[in-house]
Amino acid sequence: MGRGSFDGVERTWQVATPAGEPVAIIFDFHGTSGTIERQGAITRLSTEGPAREYIVVTPQGLENPTRWTVPGIPGPDDVSFVEQLGAQIVEEGCVDGPLIATGKSSGAGMAAQLACESDLFTIVAPVAGVNLYRRCATGDPVSVITYHGTADDWVPYVGPEGWEEVEAEEDTYFIGDVEATIAAFAERASCSEPETSTVGDDTTITSFSCSDGNRVALYTIED
Repeated sequence: MGRGSFDGVERTWQVATPAGEPVAIIFDFHGTSGTIERQGAITRLSTEGPAREYIVVTPQGLENPTRWTVPGIPGPDDVSFVEQLGAQIVEEGCVDGPLIATGKSSGAGMAAQLACESDLFTIVAPVAGVNLYRRCATGDPVSVITYHGTADDWVPYVGPEGWEEVEAEEDTYFIGDVEATIAAFAERASCSEPETSTVGDDTTITSFSCSDGNRVALYTIED
């Protein structure tokens, strides 16, 4: 378990490293009220990642309940914390590969925020929460793969009623429309028209091919 002070705030994180040379670093962010241990049990990334030659970093959020600081949620500068921690681990691990961010719910919102605000992360994989951060149509393109269920009543797939009115209020907590969010990421990466396919009886994949070899994909799980 790692511990350190970032901007005067004590932070905690876990790093799982592979036996061989790492190919990339994955940051795995828990949801609201989550912990490092619970996130590891849910995703198994801290064990499965190193087996595939990834360094996996699982940070602990602060506040009560534990969560990540996105617009409208008071707290420490989590983007700065993650960037500093990522740069430190890149240096220590001699990693040439990309930095990848994933997470669930609040952690998904954090991954989306890093895609919009950080130059370090080139791939993000938010689960049930890509729409917890406002759409960002400017900046360097990133690859995005995201998963969301249409019956999610915690982070609604189509956003809550009136979400359009708060979209432009930068300091207001925000839940948008998942498909609109993905369309903005696709526009940002100069993607082609989307193609759709299905997996089983309940999952639709909307995928885009984009500039510089990037990909954007949305897995929509019905009900």
